Amino acid sequence: IHHLMTVLLGVVIHAFSVFSAVSLAVVDPNAMSKNQMIQQQLDDLVLKLKVYTVYDQNGQIQLIRHGRAGDGGYFVPRIAFEKADVLLGYGIADDISFEETFSTLYQKPSYGFDCGVPSIPATNKLCTFVSECIANDSNLYAQQKSSGKFSTFPDQLKKIQAESKKLFIKMDIESAEYVAFEGIKSYFSNITGIVLEIHFAHDNQIFLANALLESLLKDFYLVHVHANNCSLDVFQTKYSKGNIPRVLELTFINKNLVTHAVLSTNQRYPLLGDMENCPTFPPTKFEILQ
Repeated sequence: IHHLMTVLLGVVIHAFSVFSAVSLAVVDPNAMSKNQMIQQQLDDLVLKLKVYTVYDQNGQIQLIRHGRAGDGGYFVPRIAFEKADVLLGYGIADDISFEETFSTLYQKPSYGFDCGVPSIPATNKLCTFVSECIANDSNLYAQQKSSGKFSTFPDQLKKIQAESKKLFIKMDIESAEYVAFEGIKSYFSNITGIVLEIHFAHDNQIFLANALLESLLKDFYLVHVHANNCSLDVFQTKYSKGNIPRVLELTFINKNLVTHAVLSTNQRYPLLGDMENCPTFPPTKFEILQ
């Protein structure tokens, strides 16, 4: 009997320990804070940041930097500018150089939209400033006063009679990109290229950033990544080395302009020719692992 009771007691203790372990296993994922979920999202996002070297029938497609030095200048696939009929720039503030460069080099119309700026002079008559935002005016800088004018992407295309034209888009609108692109997605086949500054300073925006990138990568190749070194909010993942800021400038080219693409052999940043957004801050260095 004594032996039997000892065995039974051992079984009970073992069962209790198993139950406790299972209970902890069930509780932990629930308590698994949002931190692990966020980290998983950041890991997924980084995997979408691998850039491609792209080619057309004439060979490798070259990237050229357009716009002013420092903040406001971006690397662009030359062919994406050449094939575009009009450029639409969203988020101008005090700099319309990117839009003007397009009009000057290619003698094509460009438009700069920003409801937080009453006006900004353009020296090229083909470059037009519009004191209007896309989608909403909720993401203006603190010192800006909205013109109160904003509309959807289809409405804007209709106003400038560009509904059936080939478009290039530049967008830096401080997190409003997620709302804005809802109206742009159906026009992807008409868009030759995109320069997008994407923001995910808030954790909930990481989910939005992943969804937006997934949508873009169906129709576009990512060909350039630039870290905005003004952002001191950084993160790390198991798929990268170094600190990645939560503000990134991304350049895309439509797959229709590409005959074939291969993953770039260099996923280290910054690249030769990149310029810091904040010249007095150190460059942000990181690498996406192959």
